[in-house]
Amino acid sequence: MRILMIEDDDSVALSVKGAFEISGHEVMWLTSGWRAEEFIGDYTPDVVLCDWDLGIYDRRNGAVICSVLRDSGCPARFIIMSGLDREVPEWCEFVSKGNFPKLLKMVGK
Repeated sequence: MRILMIEDDDSVALSVKGAFEISGHEVMWLTSGWRAEEFIGDYTPDVVLCDWDLGIYDRRNGAVICSVLRDSGCPARFIIMSGLDREVPEWCEFVSKGNFPKLLKMVGK
């Protein structure tokens, strides 16, 4: 399986990437949705894992990024990831509509 992961946190990305690669999957890791839009023509993933909040790398949220990729014709399944430890109205509204599956990242404090 080809996985495109859009994640700004190096430690999360390396952990997730390693786990999938050990299981035999191909993982391309990018830190912003802007870069993903450039790669989609040359790289067709089966799954896109996208962080909800990409910090300084991309001011758009994961919902916007996945919607843009989907609307551009990317045939992948999309999963939004987040380690949010607080209620964010946009996140709650988005996931309540069931647009994309969600995956909560466990973050240590």
